[in-house]
Amino acid sequence: MTKRSIGTALVIALMFSWGGAASAQQAKCLAGKTKCMSKKAGGLLKCEQTAETPGKPTDTSACRAKVVVKFDGGLEPTKGCVEKLENKTGNDCITHDDTAAAEDAVENCVAAFVAAIDPPPPNQTKCGAGKKKCVSKLLGSLLKCQATAQTPGKPTDQSACIAKAKTKYNGGTELAKGCFAKLEAKDPNDCQQPTNNSDALQTLVEDCVDDLVAVVMTTTTSTTSTTTTTTTTTTTVPDCNSVDCNDNIDCTLDICDNAIGCINIPDDSFCSSNDPCSVPKCELGVGCVLTPISCDDNNPCTTDFCLAANVGIGPTRPFTTTACGVPTTYAPRMRRGASTARTGSTPPTATSNPARARYAVSSTTAKWC
Repeated sequence: MTKRSIGTALVIALMFSWGGAASAQQAKCLAGKTKCMSKKAGGLLKCEQTAETPGKPTDTSACRAKVVVKFDGGLEPTKGCVEKLENKTGNDCITHDDTAAAEDAVENCVAAFVAAIDPPPPNQTKCGAGKKKCVSKLLGSLLKCQATAQTPGKPTDQSACIAKAKTKYNGGTELAKGCFAKLEAKDPNDCQQPTNNSDALQTLVEDCVDDLVAVVMTTTTSTTSTTTTTTTTTTTVPDCNSVDCNDNIDCTLDICDNAIGCINIPDDSFCSSNDPCSVPKCELGVGCVLTPISCDDNNPCTTDFCLAANVGIGPTRPFTTTACGVPTTYAPRMRRGASTARTGSTPPTATSNPARARYAVSSTTAKWC
C-alpha cells in the first residue's frame, strides 16, 4: 500500500470511527438544552478566538461574562437558557436543574480545546485563532446533528449529518482541504507547535459532544443480578447562589461565574447625556461619567472645540490667522434670519464682542466638531 493510500485509509477510519450515536431519547426540552450548550460553547470559543488574534485584547473576562449571562441568567437564573426550558408549562424535560452541570461540562471542553491548540504560555497568532474557529464550527455542527436526533419526529440516525460535519473539518479523502491543513499550508503562516494536530482536536470535540449530551440525558444502569433498570438524575447547586455580586453601581452588569467569581461589567447603555459635546461612559467603582469628545484634527493651524447645537451662534465662523502665515481676516457669515452675509476685517474679540469671540475658530478652513 502506498503512503497516500495509507493516509486515505486513515482519514476514512477517522470519519467513521465515531458515529456519534444519537440518543434514542427524544424531547423538545432535550434538544433545546443541547442547543443552549452549543451556543455557550460557541460563544466562549469566539472569545478565545478573538484573544488569540494578533492586536486584539487578550483579556476574555468581559466577553466570557456576557456569554455566561446568556446561558445561566446571571443574577436572574430564571432567565437562563436551560431554566427557561425547564420552567415552561407542559415541558417534556427528562432531567431538571442541569444548568450548573452543563455549564461545567462546556467550560471543561473549551479549556481542553484551548490547551491543545495553544499550550501555555499563550501566543497571539492568526493560525491559532483560525484553528479555534475550525474547532468551533465542528463542535457546533455535531451538536446540531445531536439536537436534530433529539427532536420528536426527526430521525434518530444522524450519521449522514455527522459525516458531513467531519468532512468539512478534516477534508475527508482530500487531506489538503481540511480546515487545519489549509491554515498550516499557507505561505507564510504563523502556526506554532503543536502542528498537524487536526486529528487530536477532532477526538477532543467528539469526546466533548458525548459529555455534553450525557449531561441532559437520563443515565440508565443495569446489573446482572436483577432485571430492574434504574434511572438517576444528578442535581448540582451552583456555588454562586450564595454570593452577592451587586457593586451598587447602576450602570454595571453584575454576574457570578462559577469558574471566575463575581464579574461587574460596565455598560455604557445605562448612561445618558443631553450634552452633544460629551460622551456618557460607565466606569467601575464610579458610575456614569461624562467624557468630553475630542475634536483634535492634528492641525497646528486650527483651534478645535465642540460647539453645542443650542447656543444660537450658527454653524461656522472661520477666519484666518497670522499663526498660520497668512493675514488675519474674518470670513463672511450669514446671520441667523438674515438674507445677506456680514463680513469683517477682523474676528470678534473678547473686548468687541465677547459672546461671539468665544466661538471664533483660528483656521484657514475652520474645523467644527
